[in-house]
Amino acid sequence: MLFRLILNNLLTKPFFYLKYIIFAALLSIFDTNYMNDFQTTIDQLTQSDYKWGFVSDIEADNAPKGLNEGIIAFISHKKNEPDWLLKWRLEAYRHFCTL
Repeated sequence: MLFRLILNNLLTKPFFYLKYIIFAALLSIFDTNYMNDFQTTIDQLTQSDYKWGFVSDIEADNAPKGLNEGIIAFISHKKNEPDWLLKWRLEAYRHFCTL
């Protein structure tokens, strides 16, 4: 029903809908150029140095990729967890490895 209504309107009023078709075509051209310019701007901003002077030194620790008992102990130590919790996590990890 809706398709028939749209088709009927397109056939009876072609010039009325022509402006929307032209607008859609122009918008697609504009949108492509806009997105290219937007991506260029984002690339320029993210790859340049921060020039406003505000610096925040954040302490960060890096751990190697993967999961093993050393990584679990490292995370537990960083979180200041008690020994019983570290032992529980290591037992759970060993059980996981057997699955």
